Amino acid sequence: MQEPEELSRIGGVAERLGVSTRTIKYYEELGLVSPKNRSPGGFRLYNAPDVERLQRILRLKGMGFSLAAVREFLSVRDAAREATRERVLAETAEHLREREREVA
Repeated sequence: MQEPEELSRIGGVAERLGVSTRTIKYYEELGLVSPKNRSPGGFRLYNAPDVERLQRILRLKGMGFSLAAVREFLSVRDAAREATRERVLAETAEHLREREREVA
């Protein structure tokens, strides 16, 4: 059984990362991060990958990268992850087709 995903509100995430909620909202406005969830009351809810992405943004900013450079880096990274995901799915589908032919 899968455990429920732990979600944190923006205030908790901001406190944990040592930034203001306004900073996180600004990153959201720029399209750098987008929480996948909202509470019934409309509060932003961040999961572990969202928080990791924010940590990555903050590390890159701390290294002197501009937000434009951070956006570009994240775009390339996201595209690479998607390409990898698609390749793995295609390979898995081919493997299943081969097994089905063997069984038939």
